[in-house]
This record gives sequence, C-alpha cells and structure tokens, in this order.
Amino acid sequence: MEQSDRRAIELVRGELQVGEARLYEHISRTFQWLMATLFTANGGASIALLGDGAHDLPGRIYALVWFALGLVSSLLIGGLSIVVALQASNRSAAMRTRLEGCLIMEETPPQKELLDFVDANRPNWKTWFPSYAGAASFTFFVIGIGTIAGSLLRAG
Repeated sequence: MEQSDRRAIELVRGELQVGEARLYEHISRTFQWLMATLFTANGGASIALLGDGAHDLPGRIYALVWFALGLVSSLLIGGLSIVVALQASNRSAAMRTRLEGCLIMEETPPQKELLDFVDANRPNWKTWFPSYAGAASFTFFVIGIGTIAGSLLRAG
C-alpha cells in the first residue's frame, strides 16, 4: 500500500468517526427536543380537555382524538429516529472497521465498497420517517386546536 493511499484511508476513517459522533448527537438532541415538545403540547391539551371545566366544551371528544393521535405520533418520532440512527450507525461502523482492516493489512479498500457505502447512506424516503411522524404530530395538534376553536365559534 502506498503512503498516499494510507493517508487517504486514515482521512476517511477519521471523517467517519466524526460523522458518527455528530450523527448521534444531532439525532439525540433534535429528536429529544422535538418529541418532548410535541408530547407535552398534545398531552397537555388532552389533560386540559379531561379536566372538570372542559366537559361542556363543544367538540371536546373530537379534539381529544386529534390530541391522542398527536401524542402517539410524538412517541413514534423517538422510536423511528432510533431505528434510522441505528441503521446509519451500523453501516458507518462496518465501513470504519473495514477501513481499519485495510490499514492493518496495508491494502487499498475496493472502490466498489466505498461507493456502495456512500449510496447506502444517501437520504431516501425511509430516512425521513421520524420527520413524517413529527409533521403528523404537529398536524394533529393544530387540527385539535382548530377543532376546539371551530366548536367555540359555532357555539357562539
């Protein structure tokens, strides 16, 4: 293995390590915050509608259904983000291990493996499932609020 190849592999390995750490940190913080906010908003609205003063509120039952759907969707954000992150992390760890082996054996990794890794990590419709769940949770919250507002307007 030539020295320039070795340096290139070490560079890619280092970038993968940094990328893994950043990916974990990003997913952890962002989805934790988003899930907590949507969970709190939908859960708080549900609790408010279950209180003593809300029994006469028009559209209460329909709004409760929307908020409950928002609550479930907010929990899906966390679950789906874990699945997506684990898949990406596993691919990255496997490639990093492969590159470590190449460094130890002083061989150049097959270009096809590197290209397959890059292709496997391109965002696609499945990698956005946590975001879809977040959008659904937010949408259910807005519909729930709209249901209450519309019911109050109609009740006069």
